[in-house]
Amino acid sequence: MQMIKMIKIGNLPPILALIVDKDTPYSICENCCAKKVYAHPRLLKADKDWCLDCEDQHYRGDMTDKELALWTKQKTDEGWAVMVVTQENVQGRDSL
Repeated sequence: MQMIKMIKIGNLPPILALIVDKDTPYSICENCCAKKVYAHPRLLKADKDWCLDCEDQHYRGDMTDKELALWTKQKTDEGWAVMVVTQENVQGRDSL
């Protein structure tokens, strides 16, 4: 199962996230060879074979916290999911 859902994390504005569960297919990151890589047409990724952590570090590593927050809001407003969250972490919660 995988779906795109608006989630709330603490005091941050809502963020579009890809929600996955234990049955969601994945591959392993070609860069770090450790983390899971999920695919979805609305998951914003420049490199489809890298995990989001490696991609963030490579493409957005020089952004300040404020710049990253503005980028995240802009991409969410454009309809892109910018994070992956497991179903267990969002089930029954209004926020993370």
